[in-house]
Amino acid sequence: MKAYDDWDGKQETAEASIIGFFDNASSSREFIAMLRDFLQIADHMVANKMAPRALTLDDAIRAKMVFDVYIRLKAQRNYTAEVAKVAGAAGSNCCVGRESAI
Repeated sequence: MKAYDDWDGKQETAEASIIGFFDNASSSREFIAMLRDFLQIADHMVANKMAPRALTLDDAIRAKMVFDVYIRLKAQRNYTAEVAKVAGAAGSNCCVGRESAI
């Protein structure tokens, strides 16, 4: 999220960034809890501390799932914004050079 400017990288804004981005998407309680768990593990790793628990293959699979959901939502939102931009530009030029039918 930090790489794509959806989070500033500060611990105190992590929760708000997670909720803000995943607010109406895949925001089941389990999904948000999984994100919080990964954030805690990442914080320990950044601080060069031992992870609070052993990391497993299941963690790697869940991390991939979180990344896939994040990238899909990011792409979908960017696509929707671009379509709206193009539609807005096309709509503002739709009647240029045409005479009114009335």
